[in-house]
Amino acid sequence: MLVGIPAGSPHLVVYVFCPASQLQTLGNTLAATFDSLSSSRMVVHLIPESCLLYASHACHSRPSPLDVTALAVYNRLLRKVKRTTLRKVYAAQPDEKRALQFPAVTIARTPAPKVEFSLEWPPKNTDVMDPVAWLHVAYTITPDWLLSTCIDQLGEAHSQRVWSTKQGEKTFTIEALVAKIWAFTWKFARRARKEWRIVVARWGLCPVAEIEGESAPLKSVPVS
Repeated sequence: MLVGIPAGSPHLVVYVFCPASQLQTLGNTLAATFDSLSSSRMVVHLIPESCLLYASHACHSRPSPLDVTALAVYNRLLRKVKRTTLRKVYAAQPDEKRALQFPAVTIARTPAPKVEFSLEWPPKNTDVMDPVAWLHVAYTITPDWLLSTCIDQLGEAHSQRVWSTKQGEKTFTIEALVAKIWAFTWKFARRARKEWRIVVARWGLCPVAEIEGESAPLKSVPVS
């Protein structure tokens, strides 16, 4: 199958369609089979056969299977980066090349940092290059667990927490779970003397009761 493919092709993607119940089993088998053939330009991607049935169906509440597949494949493709050394050990030493991921979406520094001057004391933050940065918070709720993670705009610091949604046989209310998320967020934000723009996102659909519960802790937002 791979004999007639030109060696200069930048990427080679092999799509394998299979039932959703066999994704894990087939994935382990193909990983062992293609391990010797895989390289920085070759990707084996498994797709549930249900994507073929619903690829053309538009749904406004969630992305289409075709968009999800295209984004997943793009994020898995590696891009070769050439690293030029300042001083070579010997004249014939080649430049180092590595294959790195190049995701479609990334959290990075703003293109042109703006320096602000202030006469306030004590200063609200000690960073004059990025006085107001983004703090990204994501969480998801399952019947048994609450998972939340924080990461700053530059990816220099991050943290994760997991809580049980039950205390004995009693399940925590939505308000109590949301309070845990905000307490975790405030604790992370106070690690640096900085003004933050906080973005909170939930994995999956957010019920109305949960949206209403998010507004309650905002009434007691700390100002310092």
